[in-house]
Amino acid sequence: MSTAAGYITRQKRFRGVPVLTPIGRLVTALLVFIGGMVELFLATVSGIFHSIVDIRLGAVERRVALMDFLEVVRQMQVVSWGAFWIAIITVSSSGMVIAMETVQQLKNFGMAQAFLGGGVAYATFREMAPVLTAVVATASVASSMTAQIASMKVTEQIDAIRAMGVDPIRYLVIPRVVAMTIMIPVLAVVADYCGVAGGFVIASSHQIAISTYTNSIYQVVALQDFTGGIIKAFVFGIFISLTACLRGMRSSGGAAGVGKATISSVVTCIILIYLFDTILTAALWPS
Repeated sequence: MSTAAGYITRQKRFRGVPVLTPIGRLVTALLVFIGGMVELFLATVSGIFHSIVDIRLGAVERRVALMDFLEVVRQMQVVSWGAFWIAIITVSSSGMVIAMETVQQLKNFGMAQAFLGGGVAYATFREMAPVLTAVVATASVASSMTAQIASMKVTEQIDAIRAMGVDPIRYLVIPRVVAMTIMIPVLAVVADYCGVAGGFVIASSHQIAISTYTNSIYQVVALQDFTGGIIKAFVFGIFISLTACLRGMRSSGGAAGVGKATISSVVTCIILIYLFDTILTAALWPS
């Protein structure tokens, strides 16, 4: 009896100190998420292909394809107006801050006129514009996408769509993925100019002429810096939209599940933005 009681006591003690359980759950959740992202990405690519093929078929298929196109345009409008002003204010302010932090140091070495504009543009094109635009779009647009799809999931509207013979991927996911993938690079380009303009506001307050400021940009910044930022924004748009849709379509548990899915979507998107920012920086500009 004493041996049995000691065995039970040891089992309770070890059961209360789970060493590998949190790691196992994390790895399992990560693998499930990666598998879901790959599956959703392949389904999205397949749906886009079929939408293009349908244009060549009969009148009904062309009408459905036209409706898909109009939904993409509507989602592009949602993305643009949802993140436009926030991205402009954020990147413009960041450009002004970089200029304020560097202009005095450059003046101490007599290089303010030669390098201020180029330094601001270099940081804006490579990092600030794509990253901040993606984060802003995550907070303002991707969270809304997740909440909308999650609400449809918990109220069984997605099941109703599927029961009517409509593919939920084509109806819900593809327009949002295409819109986000197109609009985030566009917003990043606008943010590039806003960040440079914000830096010029500070430069003009230090008696630096606009011609000197722009010549500094041409001397320091290469075309690869500009295009690399656009490539980053393009990749961010794909992962943000896929993550938002995946979290929404896998939500459960009523209103509480919608909130959890939205929070999880925003956190995951921000982690992916900075993770892929590091990977893309190393790949685009190897040292």
